[in-house]
Amino acid sequence: MTPLNSRDLAAAIKVDLQTGIVPNVLGSPGIGKSAMMKGISEELGLAYRPEHLSSKEPTDINGFPDVGGQFATFKSFENFPTEDMEIPKGKNGWLLFLDELNSASMETQAAAYSLVLDRKVGMKNLHEMCFVVAAGNLKTDNAIVNPMSSAMTSRMVNYRMMFDPEVFLEDVVIGMNWEYKTAAYLEWKPEMIHVFDPAKAEDPYACPRTWDMLQQRIAVQGTNYDNKLVHNRAAAEGLVGQAIGREFIAFLNTFGQIPSTADVIRDPIGIAIPASRGLQYATVVQLRRDVDASTLADIYPYIERFDPEFRVTFLRGIVSAKNIPRSHPVIVDAQRNLRRRP
Repeated sequence: MTPLNSRDLAAAIKVDLQTGIVPNVLGSPGIGKSAMMKGISEELGLAYRPEHLSSKEPTDINGFPDVGGQFATFKSFENFPTEDMEIPKGKNGWLLFLDELNSASMETQAAAYSLVLDRKVGMKNLHEMCFVVAAGNLKTDNAIVNPMSSAMTSRMVNYRMMFDPEVFLEDVVIGMNWEYKTAAYLEWKPEMIHVFDPAKAEDPYACPRTWDMLQQRIAVQGTNYDNKLVHNRAAAEGLVGQAIGREFIAFLNTFGQIPSTADVIRDPIGIAIPASRGLQYATVVQLRRDVDASTLADIYPYIERFDPEFRVTFLRGIVSAKNIPRSHPVIVDAQRNLRRRP
């Protein structure tokens, strides 16, 4: 099957939801399947309902037997949006996410079959505005995976999700305004975003999920973050792996060697450009974090002295994350000059 990056996959899933087809996304652990589903729910105004089927029993889906009346029935749980529920205020419906579908037991998969095929939970129908999506891991990644029945597979459109570092940088790291030092490292070394060895699946490894946790951990400490503290070094290694974690901490140490934004604004022509590529990325991303519409004209003469790839890094960030319009004269001139480069 043709693998799709997260951007193309999200577009495909939205068409499937319009059509009434259940999409099932297979991909390596930690590459952003759940985050993509949550993003789709937010874009479409749907209440997000994730259900991790690997930890579910069949009764969690079918409901408990109720023998209180003349005929036995099943009482379903309220976490599944059924036809008798009201749509949450301010929402257009629900996105029911059946996560880890192929890690569920065969019995639980059989119970989920009614969700996918019949849109039923026990004795009740799913709400007409409940949209169902599913995801699972790959057997080749040494994940816990159980066989899927041909009946289930043939009732869904099955996709393979691939990791695309450029799309991740543009849509997530820059687009969601990640902590700037982490962003600088990942833009400098995009090959370090996802480094997964199925043979060492029990060890911490770098992936979008673990980088997200690390950047949040740094951001929450704000100016108090100190990469020399042993617990911060240990956390970096415990999230993205020992080798990458140590390199990342060493990269953070370089931020004391780059010019301040105030110095650049004061003398954009005279301030020296750092010698190493790592320091150059750190400088450009720091300036991208600090710039606004009023300081862009003061900062860009310094950026213009960098190689084109750094100018592109700076410009794509300020357009997508800083809400500086593309029509700003500095951006118009900069893009024109970039197009003229040999």
